[in-house]
Amino acid sequence: MLTTLAHTYLDAGQPLAAARLFERASQSDPTAALKAAELYRNVGYLERALYMNAQIPDQKEKSASASAFFSSLNASIPPSLWSRGSAPGSPR
Repeated sequence: MLTTLAHTYLDAGQPLAAARLFERASQSDPTAALKAAELYRNVGYLERALYMNAQIPDQKEKSASASAFFSSLNASIPPSLWSRGSAPGSPR
């Protein structure tokens, strides 16, 4: 029921509402965690995406989702922060 409603919201262009519904659905259907993680990542809720990624039961799907998450995170960091000495943890 929740996944059907989530797909309806997704089709209506409301990915955040759909992600929240998939998250709720994952409490009884762990496979919905993957869809929630993907949607949270797509709307920029990276912390929530990482949390939902941890809930994914299938290890292959979890790894693929984590890889996409870290690619998104990497893409969201401005290039100026990647210059030598300005990235967190880099030598000054």
